[in-house]
Amino acid sequence: MSTINATTLSVSGQTRMNRDRSRSVSVSTNSITEIQAGAINRLLPDVRIASLRFHMVRPTYTTAWPDSEIKDLFAWVSYASAAQACLLGLTSEGWEGHEVFNIVADKICWEGGLKVEEKRRLPEGTTNDVRGWGGLTPACGLEEHVEGEKKVASLDLLKEHWPGTPVKPGWWGPGNERRGFWDTSKGERLLGWRHEG
Repeated sequence: MSTINATTLSVSGQTRMNRDRSRSVSVSTNSITEIQAGAINRLLPDVRIASLRFHMVRPTYTTAWPDSEIKDLFAWVSYASAAQACLLGLTSEGWEGHEVFNIVADKICWEGGLKVEEKRRLPEGTTNDVRGWGGLTPACGLEEHVEGEKKVASLDLLKEHWPGTPVKPGWWGPGNERRGFWDTSKGERLLGWRHEG
């Protein structure tokens, strides 16, 4: 198992979106586990290893958005989808060796405007108790989207918080304005995994 921290994004003291992608900034514990997995596979070529990079694992979008942060690129994954990825890492067919997979929802997890201070807040007296397994309930009024409220597009958030970042042509198109920043196509192609929830 790995986490998104293998990229040093969440564990770094600052957001590293604009860093020089050709050089290593730091080595995290999670990237070391991926290096070790590759070494084990070279030593034992018949062993198949799936390194799964999980992103803010929460029960539902409703329990995820209050914890969403810019430095994490507004990424999350549901418990059910994370569990499914683990099972597929063990049972899927058609690949071998050591592979690294981004396990993340295909849509960003953000409620509010472009600025951090425009992020929606929990209603007074409500807590996001996912660590205590209580979680939020639909009765607390934290539905995913307020009727009539326009959601901020991923590309607008990218331009606001990481100006000058190169954009992959066609990544965000009509009907895909809230597409996430992480490419999950490898997990779809090799594991048969897609985020649900």
